Amino acid sequence: MNRKKKIYIIAGLAVAVAIILAVLWREMLVNLLWTLLGALFLAYLFNPLVTYLGERAGRDYALFFLMSGILVVLLLIAGVFVPQAGEELAKLVDSLPENIQRLSQILSDLDQKLQAMNIQVDLAGLAQNYIDQLPDLGPQLLEATMSHLQGFLAISPWLFSIPIITFYFLKDKDYFATELTKLIPAGNRAGVKRTLRQIDSALWKYLRGTILLALIMGILTGAGLAIIGIPYWLLLGILMFFFNFIPYFGPVLAAIPILLASLAGGSWQFIFTLGLLVVTQSLQGAVLAPKITGDSVKIHPLYIMVLLLAAGQLFGVAGMLTSVPIMLMIRIVVKGAYRARVEKKTISPEEMN
Repeated sequence: MNRKKKIYIIAGLAVAVAIILAVLWREMLVNLLWTLLGALFLAYLFNPLVTYLGERAGRDYALFFLMSGILVVLLLIAGVFVPQAGEELAKLVDSLPENIQRLSQILSDLDQKLQAMNIQVDLAGLAQNYIDQLPDLGPQLLEATMSHLQGFLAISPWLFSIPIITFYFLKDKDYFATELTKLIPAGNRAGVKRTLRQIDSALWKYLRGTILLALIMGILTGAGLAIIGIPYWLLLGILMFFFNFIPYFGPVLAAIPILLASLAGGSWQFIFTLGLLVVTQSLQGAVLAPKITGDSVKIHPLYIMVLLLAAGQLFGVAGMLTSVPIMLMIRIVVKGAYRARVEKKTISPEEMN
């Protein structure tokens, strides 16, 4: 048996073993992958701040201040925001049946007005289908909460390891960059570095714009709800902040519990809340999004919607959150590879020699 054939056999066996291990340890590998990606994302997000502080006080001190700040923020969230948000969530769930009954009454009144105009609809009957399911809502919510709690406890070691891995990514950034560079063939390093710089520019522009836009929308929504008199304004403002990370669909999904919560104050509070959502979403689409995010994505909205639907179906919420940045990276890599191929073809034999 010649040497080449032996190499093929060994490579085939290695691939087969890798596939078997991936199947057997699928859950562990998936958790490991998400942990590394989460740590890499946080390191990428905080690296500009660490670099800025490091130029003035040294990178080690910058990391110490950053980690201390993150710890303080987490303690504030755990000690202040989580209890208050949890209390508001419990009140919101308790008031849900009453609020839906109010919605049914509003729709019934609307039915009567529409029938007076010879428009035959049954909006109240449609709402009644959901009202009939309310007795099962409590046990379902409890079961879902326990399931998510068990899932969180199962992956908690992975979650707690993310800050530690993030610390080492930030501390030894140059080391990891050098080691990764060694894996790239010398002739391709210039092109790969150029592509990575383009990815860095596009991703940072997208992330910065998305975070700022979500923060503004969360503050505007929470403040508006507080002025209107919605009792769960803090929880609902936080909800709007997080849901804004999902393009197009997120704000619509966040609007559902906001409108349900507004029913506690009657029809006028519902109308004011609906008006608030219309105004803030119009402001986001017409003014804030073009100014803040600009043309950072440059992908047609229809393609983004299809991408979000597919990613949500395959990978859930995590897929919807990461699909657009991953699409941006893939597009830049494909364009870079195509450009390199074209440039290689345009080089004449004399230039190569």
